[in-house]
Amino acid sequence: MVPVIDYLDKLGFTPEELPALLTQFPMILYSSIAIDLTPIVDYLLGYGISLENIPKVLLRYPDVLGFKREGTMSTSVAYLVSIGVNSRQIGPMLTRFPELLGMRVGNNIKRKVDFYRGLGFTKEEIARLLEKHPYVLGFDLEENVKPKVECLLQAGIQEKELPSFIARFPDVFELDLRAELAEKTAWLTNEIFLRPSDVPRVFERLPQMLVINEKMAGEKVKFLQGAGISAGDIAKMVVDCPQILAVKLEETLKPNLAFFQQKMRKPLSELLAFPVYLTYDLARRIKPRYRMVERKKINCSLAWFLACSDDKFKRRMSVQFMEAPPQAHTGSAVFDEEDDDDDSEMVEDTGDIGDGDGYDSSGSEGGEQAGQASVQRKDSTSQQASSRAS
Repeated sequence: MVPVIDYLDKLGFTPEELPALLTQFPMILYSSIAIDLTPIVDYLLGYGISLENIPKVLLRYPDVLGFKREGTMSTSVAYLVSIGVNSRQIGPMLTRFPELLGMRVGNNIKRKVDFYRGLGFTKEEIARLLEKHPYVLGFDLEENVKPKVECLLQAGIQEKELPSFIARFPDVFELDLRAELAEKTAWLTNEIFLRPSDVPRVFERLPQMLVINEKMAGEKVKFLQGAGISAGDIAKMVVDCPQILAVKLEETLKPNLAFFQQKMRKPLSELLAFPVYLTYDLARRIKPRYRMVERKKINCSLAWFLACSDDKFKRRMSVQFMEAPPQAHTGSAVFDEEDDDDDSEMVEDTGDIGDGDGYDSSGSEGGEQAGQASVQRKDSTSQQASSRAS
């Protein structure tokens, strides 16, 4: 026993972590370091899991210590690579969700991948989804994923929008979805004055609206109203760009509107036509581009000089283009066919949006089961409870 404890200590387990591991996997005390433990640790290191993360992985999923290298672990990883997952991302994926190592391909991973393909995901999109959110493979397909997809469709989410919706907010499968849809629909219609037919479009454009902090979002609505924007116009802006309810009020919304009103002095109709302006980074995108547009005395819409990549903006500022400067328009935002609405400088703020994920361990090496647990994303080291068949 003592040699095992010493080995775990060298791996980086703290005095607080060791009892937790021994409680979850007491058989480790009777394991051979050379035959049982070292090969598994070397295997994990070989996939790109850093040595400092080994304790984290084993604490989250100690069952891996009882697996054989040539069994489920090898086949699950091989399958992920075969569908387009970048082999360099396997390490980070396993660090965040080591339960992948215990999932069988045939009765678990492949069934879920095939279902997502049926929803309209391309093979490449599924690979990117798994690289970023590997825990989506932990949600039970029959008891969780399928019912909630059906719930989204019943709520008015268009089938063609499902891949985008899920890719941007896979945590939807952890929610009490019907309750959240009902609550947020009531709030959007009663407090933001959206038409019921517009609510699904808002969810499509910002899936995280399902968990937005209503009080903080309401403060932004009050600010816009105080700035002279009518409730009806605010509702239209939210439909076109629901992100305005998620950005930080003091750091983004207020300074952006102040710059629009005090420096640009454009008519309100332009802001209504392009509300995404309120979400862009003022210092990095709006100010430098506006200075160039102003210096060249170009009369154009907000969308024309903001909703494009840096390269395209530079081309638009070239002498060749300046021979026929565009005129500003006051209707809805108009883009030509070459426009690429690049949001790389859009402020990303999730301060008013909830976060979290969940998973089940069905189809793992112990057999098919429907256990579920809630975990924190962003590399949380909290343990999850999962029911596993013996």
